[in-house]
Amino acid sequence: MQLLIHYQPAQSREIAFIHAWESAGKVWDLKGTKDTDGNFLFTVPDVNLSDLRDFHFKYRFSEKDWEPNTYERQLPTTDSQEVWTFDYTARCLTQAPGTNADFNQITIHVISRNKYANGQLFIWQPDTKHKTTLSLDSRDDASNISTFIVPLQDWMRNGFHFKLKTEGGDYERDRVNRVWRPSDKDNIWIKAGQLDLRSQPLELITETLDLLYPANLEQVPDLNLRDTEVNPWIWTVKSDNSKSRLTCINLRHSTLPSSTFPQIRLALNSLKTSEFSSSYIPRLKTLLFSHTLH
Repeated sequence: MQLLIHYQPAQSREIAFIHAWESAGKVWDLKGTKDTDGNFLFTVPDVNLSDLRDFHFKYRFSEKDWEPNTYERQLPTTDSQEVWTFDYTARCLTQAPGTNADFNQITIHVISRNKYANGQLFIWQPDTKHKTTLSLDSRDDASNISTFIVPLQDWMRNGFHFKLKTEGGDYERDRVNRVWRPSDKDNIWIKAGQLDLRSQPLELITETLDLLYPANLEQVPDLNLRDTEVNPWIWTVKSDNSKSRLTCINLRHSTLPSSTFPQIRLALNSLKTSEFSSSYIPRLKTLLFSHTLH
C-alpha cells in the first residue's frame, strides 16, 4: 500500500522531507514534490500496517531544521490512505481542505466542564499578522457546552488555526492547535484538550474495555480513567465476575465511524496498584487496546 500525504507550509519553502516511522521499527525519509502553489506531496511506498494509526510522521527542511516534536502526527483512522497536513498543528485532514468558504460564519461548539467554560477562542493565521480573539456567545452548563459564533473575515475564508483560552488568559497546549478548512463546513464540535474537529455532537455512551492481566492475579483491579488534558473527570471502572472484562459507564466519546475509533493508552499508574503485590508490577506494561462501541 502507498500513502499520499499533502503538506501546505505556512511560509515559502524550497524543499521539505517527511520522516515517518511505525512501532515495528520501519522508517521512511522521503523528499516531497513541490507544486506551483508551493505545497508538497509525499508518496510513501510499502506501508503494510493492519492499523494505519500506527504510522507516525513529522517534517524536516534540512539535516538540522526539524519540526518540533509537539507537531508529531499520526494517521487518524485505520484506513487513511490520503491526508492533508499543515504547519503548527498535528491534525491530519482526511478530505481535501477546499478553498474560499462560501458561507459567512462558523459555529463552534466546545465541550468543557470547568477550565474553558467561560473562556475565549483565539484564532490566527500562522506566520502572518492576522489574529483575533472572540468571547463566547452562549453557555449551557447542563451539557457543558460553550458556543462561539465566528464571523469569517476575508483572511479566514481559506482556513485558520484556533485554540481555547481560559478566563485567566491561559492557552491550550500547542499540541492541540487546531486547523479549520472550508471542507470542515460551518458547524463543528470540539472537546477541550483534544485535536479533532467533528461534524456531530458528542454523546454519552457505554464503552467496554478488554484488559489483559496476569492469570495468577487473585483479584481483577478496579480502573480509574481521568481526563488529564483538561478537567478532573473521573470514571471508576468495575470488573464483572468473568475476570476478563471491565465495563465503564458513561465514558464520553463521539459518534464516529468505526475506522476512526481512537486507541487508548493507559499507563501503569492508571491502575490501583495497591491492590496487588509489588511482585506483579514488572509484569504489567502499558496497556494498548481499541474501543468497541456498544
